[in-house]
Amino acid sequence: MTTQAADFDPKALRRAWNQLCSSGTASPTIARFLQVGIRPFLDAFESHYLGASNEARGSKLILGMNGEGKTHLLYCLRELALRNGHAVALLDPKMAAVGDSAFVFAQEVLRRVETSELGEGAEDELRIPALLRAAVQRKRAATLAKELDPETILPHWVEGLRNKDLHPFGLAAALADGLVAAIDDHPERLREAAARMAFEEAKLTKKQAEIDGSRLLQSLPSVIRLLGIESLVILLDEAETAVERKGSTRRREFLRFLRFLNDQVANQSDDRAPAMVVIGCTDDFWPEQFAEYHALLSRLADPGKDVLAERAGLTPKQLVRMNKVWVRETFRGDEPDYEELGVALVDLAARVHPDVDRRVQTSNAGRFARIASSDRVKKQVKRNFIKALCQEIDSQMSGESQRVIEEKDAEKALDAAIQAIQEDDAEE
Repeated sequence: MTTQAADFDPKALRRAWNQLCSSGTASPTIARFLQVGIRPFLDAFESHYLGASNEARGSKLILGMNGEGKTHLLYCLRELALRNGHAVALLDPKMAAVGDSAFVFAQEVLRRVETSELGEGAEDELRIPALLRAAVQRKRAATLAKELDPETILPHWVEGLRNKDLHPFGLAAALADGLVAAIDDHPERLREAAARMAFEEAKLTKKQAEIDGSRLLQSLPSVIRLLGIESLVILLDEAETAVERKGSTRRREFLRFLRFLNDQVANQSDDRAPAMVVIGCTDDFWPEQFAEYHALLSRLADPGKDVLAERAGLTPKQLVRMNKVWVRETFRGDEPDYEELGVALVDLAARVHPDVDRRVQTSNAGRFARIASSDRVKKQVKRNFIKALCQEIDSQMSGESQRVIEEKDAEKALDAAIQAIQEDDAEE
């Protein structure tokens, strides 16, 4: 069920609204209730991969131009995964050293793991301790539900985890020590064990880091399962930024790393737990850049579906089984879809601005939708439509009157939004 704007605190809604007005970009708050045009896909994805009877596993690509909704879709998948009891790590590829260091990437995944118990805004250094505390609380509750004594069961549970076959060496011991510290409510020992789990003091050669990083990354889905969590979902946004302007050699390393994620983390064939890996990148990376590494290209190709004509008309249930989702073609839609999105934005505006004139602003949404879906604007993407409409509503609410925007002014506003977005992105 879609969350309603009324379920949020006014400050959170105001921050979300301001972000839409200033940049037109997604946020976790927006993703919780603004799911226009993608709800059928999300329902199918949840049923197939994240529901109670399924496990999150596999590798997916989310492809599209900047501003077409990749990040928003990833935030929506994050929300679904958390709601269904999975752990999620949403990563910045540059910070996570994608394709550069498997060890740094594995550390970053572990540090970024969040669960529904953790809540938004938790500091990174507190996430592993919070993860372990939540696991102890979950185990204690399950033990009490069976009318057993937690003080007897918990130590046996922890010692069993200490003997698990987790790599690199020391991971299982650090995990067990952290759980003991959580049981004893000893914050200092818990932080020390968390640091050991992430191998923060490790001094490794480049070769050792490559080997141990791969082992740690392969172990993390199993660690998540051992802590009583459904599965690990890794979301990697704007993956191509990890190798922008760095040459073909660096790009091949990046693609080899994506193959490792696909083969050794998302689709493990032994007794280790798999993960779900979803990677967002611009569509010009497929297939041109991927063609440099055929071993990955062959794994992610959807036979007969890499041609636009073959992708048209795919149902949500068919789409979730594809290796790739083309955001523009699947979710951008035509004028009615933009109108529906506009109405949802007007509803949000009414939550932020109680005096908004819905009739006027709905008319504005329709006018912007008509122009945004035509070839009269320089770039047909959701982001400039969202920014232009939200700015129009905001500017009118801060003035003395509200008006239905002229069509020529709507066109200018959409083109101005594109220019402003390009300038903002260039500064980042």
